[in-house]
Amino acid sequence: MTETSGKPLAQAQQESVLPLPSWKSGFPEAEKRRETYLEWLLTPEAERSPSTKRKLAEVLGVSTQTLRNYAQDPLFQKALIQRGRTLYRVERAHDILNTLYEQAIDPDNPRSVAAAKAILEYISKAADPDHESDIHQMTDEALAKHFDALQARIKEN
Repeated sequence: MTETSGKPLAQAQQESVLPLPSWKSGFPEAEKRRETYLEWLLTPEAERSPSTKRKLAEVLGVSTQTLRNYAQDPLFQKALIQRGRTLYRVERAHDILNTLYEQAIDPDNPRSVAAAKAILEYISKAADPDHESDIHQMTDEALAKHFDALQARIKEN
């Protein structure tokens, strides 16, 4: 039984987010290729470089069969799923913030103050997640003034 950091290799692999060397590779160069392939798969097709799996295999110095073998490895699949979920969450959060911002700056939108409050709460938590913000105690009028000042600073930059 091979050990990694005092743990059996199988246990260390199960706890890892990134694929550890498997019996198929076991070499740092192979792990770099697996990592590159993983990142390539997570890139939107229109943005991939190289644009095809065959060209990527050539760049990496492996066959397309090797890339298929990587994709069949359960550890590789686990890492792909976990990173894909994280990427999806980040993209959705960005979309939601953009929508909230558009609602917040619309003077005709009766929910603009609520949208501004949601944005400010998010910004406050992102800036200092351990610190509870005073936004919850702000009146709608104070919140609107705070948001106007924030919006002015954004437009200045």
